[in-house]
Amino acid sequence: GNGSGRLAELSRAALRYGQGLAIDDPTLLSWRLYIYNHRPLTPRWQRRLPSSEAVERYLGIAAGGACRKVLDRSWMQTGASPWLSWRALSRRGTERSGFSTGPTWKLYVSPLPEALAESFGAVLEALAAGRASHFKVGADAVGLLRPDKIVAYFPSFERLAEAAEVVTRRLDGAAAHGVPFTSEIGGAGLISWGVDPAKEEAAWGEGESWRQWLTNRLARALLSARASGAAGIEPWRFAVDRLRLEGVDTDTWTPGALAWRQG
Repeated sequence: GNGSGRLAELSRAALRYGQGLAIDDPTLLSWRLYIYNHRPLTPRWQRRLPSSEAVERYLGIAAGGACRKVLDRSWMQTGASPWLSWRALSRRGTERSGFSTGPTWKLYVSPLPEALAESFGAVLEALAAGRASHFKVGADAVGLLRPDKIVAYFPSFERLAEAAEVVTRRLDGAAAHGVPFTSEIGGAGLISWGVDPAKEEAAWGEGESWRQWLTNRLARALLSARASGAAGIEPWRFAVDRLRLEGVDTDTWTPGALAWRQG
């Protein structure tokens, strides 16, 4: 079928852009596909967000900030640079931190950088209500200008879907940025998801995220289509067909039933 929705269109636009680049290195081409739809780092953003401290102030999570109480109630900070990351405080011993087995389900929350400050409190509350295991947000200007600026992690798709519903409700009307090669859930690309394989089933390589696995495969397919002049078919269409044969649902950019089994 023809993928409808803003992210499906954005992903096709990324591929059309990729096929036109004079790049022969698959790693470099993959990277250009991966970062498609990043906002440029302008002097204005550089001045506004020169450091992770400035990002914390911008998001209202610095000491005394509007969202700091919400953050401290549910989350414990675990790391900084190039991401600020937190894990859920264990609720009466029911939550285990980290993931032992099974795939990692990822929720992307992608408001435009300009809309981020006013919506961040609602994001924090929604992720806590949806019981994300942990989440991260870009720690500098570049991190907040990328479409995948907020990523939350869940141990099951059910939990992710619950959280997505809450986030979509709370962020009603926030302007969407949109993460290519993820599966749209709501808000015209504001909320989407992806999934990384279980470690022991890392069919697409150790430490490679689902989006990286996709863009690596797509880049190689674009280059081989270009080299062979694939019988009158545009390289980007050839790349999409190739991924479909590998068991990827190329309308939603999710693993098809055959790509791997859950747990």
